[in-house]
Amino acid sequence: MTSTKSLFDRHTLYLFAGVLLVASFLLFFRLGDRALRNPDEGRYAEVAREMLRSGDWLKPTLLGVGYLRKPILFYWLTAGSFQIFGLSEWSARLVPAFASLCGVAAVFWFCIRFFSRKTALFACAILATNLMYLQVGRYLVIDAVFTLFILGALFSYYLGFHSEKNRGFWYGVFYISLALAFLAKGFIAIALAGA
Repeated sequence: MTSTKSLFDRHTLYLFAGVLLVASFLLFFRLGDRALRNPDEGRYAEVAREMLRSGDWLKPTLLGVGYLRKPILFYWLTAGSFQIFGLSEWSARLVPAFASLCGVAAVFWFCIRFFSRKTALFACAILATNLMYLQVGRYLVIDAVFTLFILGALFSYYLGFHSEKNRGFWYGVFYISLALAFLAKGFIAIALAGA
């Protein structure tokens, strides 16, 4: 494991900033230029818009009818984005794009901590340029948020398992991340983490 001091040296911070800059460009460039596409994007945006309009943050609706097919976290995040940035394709897609960017940052941090700068750079380059990861991050779908919390759960479990002093803290982060993944996508979070 890399020492904490080397995690924050100047060269590593520049490398981290460069990785985030490239990933940000790939995820955010012209993010709101196209209309909401496939049925999922329109449906998720409408559920979040109705949640914001009605002020009822506990019962999602679609065209006024209760819509309980998916857990609620993604709708909360999208409605919050609408509330802060207004109703637009960009503000709707901001949630998965930001979650994907945080996923790249988490992979970089994990690889720097346990492996090397070179490994971190290659891992992030592979992740940030993966077409499926980019597509999920640039579309209004739940998968980017779910992936971020699954990454958080797996990384924190690994940290807890290999930690002497902070084992309880990292296991707590594991359970919180797993709970957020459950709120994003449901029981599949427990199945993936359990496997």
